[in-house]
Order: sequence, then C-alpha cells, then structure tokens
Amino acid sequence: MLCLFPYKTDVNIANDAILKTWPFRLASNPVFFVVAQSLSFLLLWWLVGDPLFAAVLWVGTRVFALWVNMIQNYWTHDRRYGYRRYDDEDNAMNIADWLPVTATFSACLQNNHHHSPQLLRLSHENSEYDFGFMTVKVMKALGLVKASNYGAILPKDVPLKSLEF
Repeated sequence: MLCLFPYKTDVNIANDAILKTWPFRLASNPVFFVVAQSLSFLLLWWLVGDPLFAAVLWVGTRVFALWVNMIQNYWTHDRRYGYRRYDDEDNAMNIADWLPVTATFSACLQNNHHHSPQLLRLSHENSEYDFGFMTVKVMKALGLVKASNYGAILPKDVPLKSLEF
C-alpha cells in the first residue's frame, strides 16, 4: 500500500522551500490523490469506451506497479535474493534478470546503487544489463538530459573503464 499513498515520515522538513510551493502541497493532499485516481480511471474509460475493460486495465496497471515496487523495495533489500558485488553494511542486493531490470528501469541493481548512489550508471560492469542507463542515453541523444558533474565521476572501485555517456 505504500506505493499508493504518500510515505509517512517523522523527519521535520517543513523549512524546505520545495514543500512550500503550491504543486507540492497539492500533490501531497489526500483529496488530490482520490481525485487524480478517479480522473485517470474516467479518462481511460472514455478512451476505451468500455467500463469493464477500463477497470481491468486500470487495476492491472496498479498491480504491475505494486509488483515493481516490491522488486525494488523488498526483494532487492533481502539477502535471500540476488547477488552482492560490494560487501557494504546494508542489505542491498542486485537482481540482474532482464524482466526486473526492465520493469524497474534498473532500480533492482540496489547493491550497486547503495555503493555509489551518486553514479549515473547502475550497472558496474559491461556484462550487467542496465535498461535505465540505456534509457538515459537515448534521452541524452535527444537532448533531454545531461550528466551532472558529480554523477559523471567514475569511482575507482567500480570495474568499468568509462561511463560510456
């Protein structure tokens, strides 16, 4: 349910400037959540013309999103699944099968990410499939993104020759 509703936190972030802007206040409102979900269903119903088919698509999309969230937040932080490239103190693991990597845009390479969180690329070897990085490279070719100075620095302990970005 956490990926359907906003996460609760005890951290006092009220002084953060972004939290005082109207878009953030609107998006964090529970009424907005209900209205947005209802309008997305109604739009889908209008597009497909069949309420039952629209409901199946709408619910199916949310079930898939829950599955992706479970891959990223549960399975990749449980030492029973995947492999560990780095023996850091956290429980992050890499699940490098093509389907979870594609579904999460490479977020299931959590051990790599936790070891070098600032690095733009989540695959730390050329043999690791990194769908998210491929997507970023396409976006770069279209002129939509560029690497920050910090995100393009390759750490010495990552076994890549270059970022290829």
